[in-house]
Amino acid sequence: MGYCSECGIDLGPGAEACDSCGRPVDHEASPEGGYYRKEAVSKGLLRQDGRTYSVSAFAFAVLALVAFPPLFALVAVALGYMGYRRGDVQLGMAAIAVGIMFGIIGMLLGVMVWNL
Repeated sequence: MGYCSECGIDLGPGAEACDSCGRPVDHEASPEGGYYRKEAVSKGLLRQDGRTYSVSAFAFAVLALVAFPPLFALVAVALGYMGYRRGDVQLGMAAIAVGIMFGIIGMLLGVMVWNL
């Protein structure tokens, strides 16, 4: 299984185009269609902006602990999903989970503070 040379998402077996960005698969680039991730990174074909979205998601998740938890948690989850879709799968999924957890914890802390 290869990776899309444009966005880095895993290509399914026999894929003719990337499901994420729609780029046609270059079957001559590698025998399994698309570049392998290592080749794509070394040739500068893989966009690296997925990591930026995922890291930003963690920053918004931390903000959700202290101020406006529903808003900042929602932004954290959205940014984590964008990071996931742009190739940073593991950190993107972790950012989504942390955004949800910190949003819930932030709301519980807010209730406890206001009820003192």
